[in-house]
Amino acid sequence: MGFAQAQNQTSYTEETAKLLEQVNLKTVDGREMAEVPLKLVLQLAIDRSVSLQISSLGNQEALHAVTAAQERNTPSLTTSFGYSNNPSFTSQLSGSSTSSLSFSSGYSLRTDSGLTYGLTYAEKNNKSTVLSRLEMGGEVTTGTTGDAFSTSSLTSSVSIPFFQDSGTEFNELPVRLAEIGVTA
Repeated sequence: MGFAQAQNQTSYTEETAKLLEQVNLKTVDGREMAEVPLKLVLQLAIDRSVSLQISSLGNQEALHAVTAAQERNTPSLTTSFGYSNNPSFTSQLSGSSTSSLSFSSGYSLRTDSGLTYGLTYAEKNNKSTVLSRLEMGGEVTTGTTGDAFSTSSLTSSVSIPFFQDSGTEFNELPVRLAEIGVTA
């Protein structure tokens, strides 16, 4: 017998002991009989009814579906970082090295009416350094570093659906369909 079965049997034994405390034993015509209140019989039937338990689980699942449908338009935040270093020689004795650091962050939100709002910020910093060699095949030495050059941008966007996905009534259909499964 597995642990779950043993635990289940123990709980049934405890339930049985509690039920027996609520039952009055009487002797009628030499026979021992139990006097059981109707409330106890009905409560036992409700507690042990598999179909009621299934119905309750189905209702809980439907409530979760409604919550998921209501929360489908959660905002989205994306962020990215990048670094690169690209050395290149224009001749055998001289060249340059460009290091670049970039950052980008975006936020978007879709509303129940179908509109999607977005905002993106991006920044990129570049720095160049002069590279040189005293002789071919020799050791590379770094020279002067130029001023850092940076660019940044802030972009906003709005997406407006004109036909298929437009309107609050249309976009709330998933919520309404999920609510159908919920019983009072």
